Amino acid sequence: MTYDYKPHETLNGVFWGVDAFATNDNGRNVGLNTAGIVTHVWFKGQYFPPSSILQNPGKLYLGNHIFESQYFGKCLQVLNCPRYVIVEKNFDVSYRVKNLISDRTIVFRIGNDADFVNAAMSSGSFTYDSPNHAVLCKLAEGGGLTDIHLTLKAKTIGNHYSHLYSWNK
Repeated sequence: MTYDYKPHETLNGVFWGVDAFATNDNGRNVGLNTAGIVTHVWFKGQYFPPSSILQNPGKLYLGNHIFESQYFGKCLQVLNCPRYVIVEKNFDVSYRVKNLISDRTIVFRIGNDADFVNAAMSSGSFTYDSPNHAVLCKLAEGGGLTDIHLTLKAKTIGNHYSHLYSWNK
């Protein structure tokens, strides 16, 4: 059995959880022949017959268990944003992301109150989706913290740091 303990996104927020996998090496990795031993696996009420368990190095994903009492915390933190901006002048907004899962993209929807000027990331990459007026920030492989710095140009007065954002796979 292999377990991968990591944060999981749920409808109720982000919680720590474990992904469970099963594999069968038939003892070959330690010089034994255990091919005659039949392994039956039950995980969260679901039965996995021995014929479904893959040979090592392959592995069968069994499912996950979310620890609802272990809240991960906020995933996106605003580091810097001016309270007031001057119309037609650039201003900067900075975020810190607790990278939950690699291969994730955070989408910042700029809206009609500001124009996109530039972006920078401490790791990962970004693209600007002009038709949708959105910045797509692809998180780097391997997790960790990622700082995202957006430079925008104000078109109206107001509070511009509360951009709508979403996670994409």
